[in-house]
Amino acid sequence: MDVDFVRKAVRSVGRLAIKVEEAAVDCIQALLKLIETKITYVVQEAVIVIKDIFRRYPGKYEGIIPTLCENLDLLDEPESKAAMVWILGQFSDRIDNADELLDDLLYTFLEESVEVRPSVPQIWLSVPHVCRLRFNSLC
Repeated sequence: MDVDFVRKAVRSVGRLAIKVEEAAVDCIQALLKLIETKITYVVQEAVIVIKDIFRRYPGKYEGIIPTLCENLDLLDEPESKAAMVWILGQFSDRIDNADELLDDLLYTFLEESVEVRPSVPQIWLSVPHVCRLRFNSLC
């Protein structure tokens, strides 16, 4: 299978959702089905475009956040991790175990690429106690 083709296809579904509001619900459903495949690069691309969908439609589609959180362990590329850090920071008040999920992501903070690190200040503002604990343990 051509990985680049699949990535572009997933991104196209996300772009369609962003540009055509009437298609957004169907696109979200398609992205959720793609996430169910548990194919790493598919899940990663879906998380990236879902972050952009959340930004385009604030207050909508937040019901899919648990599905994203369940697939956190499949994220290993910087762009998808940065997208998930943004999602966790943005919606930490709606995610029951946000502190645990953030702790998992922050555990490897020093090894993360520069693409992921800029997302951390938002987390600090959202869940400062998690960040304080994690960074104190690094010192």
